[in-house]
Amino acid sequence: MKNGLGDAVLFFLPFAASGFFLIKNRKLGSLAVLLGYALAVAQAVCAAVLNRDLDYFVFMRLDWDMLRMAPSVMAASSAVFIAITALVLLAVWLNWTGRLRRVFTPKRRFLRLGLLALCALTIVFSPVTSVYWEMLKSWRHYARASSCSEAELFAALGARRKPVAEADVAAEAGRNIVVVYCESLENNFLNREDFPDSLPRLHRLIDAGWSSWSDYRCVSGATWTIGALYATQTSFPAFFGGAGDELFDRLRSSRLTSYTKVMRRAGYDCLFLAGCELGFGGTGGLMKMLGYRVKGFRDFEKGCEKTVWGAHDADLFEQAKLEYSRLAAAGRPFNLTLLTVDTHFTKGLPDARLKDKVSPAVPPMSHEYCMACLDYLLGDFVDFVAAQPGGRETAIVILGDHLMMGSENNTPILGRLKKRPRTVALLTNRRAAGWDPRGEIGFYNVPRLILDLAGIKHNALFLDGLVPNLSPRTIEARSAELTALNLRLTVGDAAEPKAENDIN
Repeated sequence: MKNGLGDAVLFFLPFAASGFFLIKNRKLGSLAVLLGYALAVAQAVCAAVLNRDLDYFVFMRLDWDMLRMAPSVMAASSAVFIAITALVLLAVWLNWTGRLRRVFTPKRRFLRLGLLALCALTIVFSPVTSVYWEMLKSWRHYARASSCSEAELFAALGARRKPVAEADVAAEAGRNIVVVYCESLENNFLNREDFPDSLPRLHRLIDAGWSSWSDYRCVSGATWTIGALYATQTSFPAFFGGAGDELFDRLRSSRLTSYTKVMRRAGYDCLFLAGCELGFGGTGGLMKMLGYRVKGFRDFEKGCEKTVWGAHDADLFEQAKLEYSRLAAAGRPFNLTLLTVDTHFTKGLPDARLKDKVSPAVPPMSHEYCMACLDYLLGDFVDFVAAQPGGRETAIVILGDHLMMGSENNTPILGRLKKRPRTVALLTNRRAAGWDPRGEIGFYNVPRLILDLAGIKHNALFLDGLVPNLSPRTIEARSAELTALNLRLTVGDAAEPKAENDIN
């Protein structure tokens, strides 16, 4: 499917016809119309933003944060959505009060039967039927998995060993490490034919011996920022069933091991620094749960230029220099993790202050310009680290959080990115034994890779060490079991039941 507006209309029509004209109870009919409209909107969002069809888990993850930020990233589409929603709500109110049916309800029996037949044909022969069916299958699979114990769920995944409980994790410190999550940074941006002037500093790093990982896959469960943070920290996809990203605002702990928790066991000071609003999508709550001290743009000491997301990347890296110096002076091993935002779809957030740092060949104030600014800031920060005492021993990891979202209609740069197979960018200034930058990896490999790059010896087991032959296909096929495990292995506020612990 993924035909945007046309598919959304097909989602809505059977519900609208049934709710307005076929269901005799007008209140139940009105609720049916609202359900159909919610499904139609969700399908349109999936096509426009995620470039995929709706499924049960995506539908349940759509939350207020996404709707709240939509006008900022897709202003024209949001205006159309608001207008259509107002019309639908007006029609639903007229139907609820009985006014609509007095005017439009077909009085003749053959008209009602014809309308019923049309709805049936739409459902049977429309491409949306397969989406409905897949949603139903996903829900049934998840319902079955929810009744299983943790041991049964791990067994269903093919796990041959039990995870190591956090209290039993042993770790020895290695070197300091900096991890930079870059918004929507793909390998195709590093293609010198398609983007010859955009990323000269990253090209220089690669030419100087940095490893550029050519096949880092964007796998289900890590295709958006918060999901990617969770997945690359824990090795588990961010599947949480009916709980959206706001779940992370109320989570207090997780029994899943994260690479940050391993570092803390080795005595590391772990700081997460973001230029975005920490409350968005539960970012701050998630990173605290995973073991970090957390700072956002409101903590920046030199102030910042405010944007719709928080602060520009230039302000983030200025604060990062201060934090790096402080961490290095403290004498403890440390992990400094950054999250950028200026290259966000649909067209990025251009920072006019950096126009002199970007090649004149790059279109000014464009999405490509935003990438070029990020390239400058990354190169400048790498140079800063290298100039600090012991800085050349620091491991540095630069990775995209996910592929560029959107569609070519709302994110024009995708037309250039889609010329070639798309993978997430991953660059490291060191090579770890046993790893090949040319091999395929996914988020489930990242925790172990980062610990190896930092030279930390440990006994922790991540998903790729528990489940043999783990692949993107395994993640998709076992999404229900992984969802159930995520929910069982996390502990939220007092209103939520405590998860059982039958695997430790």
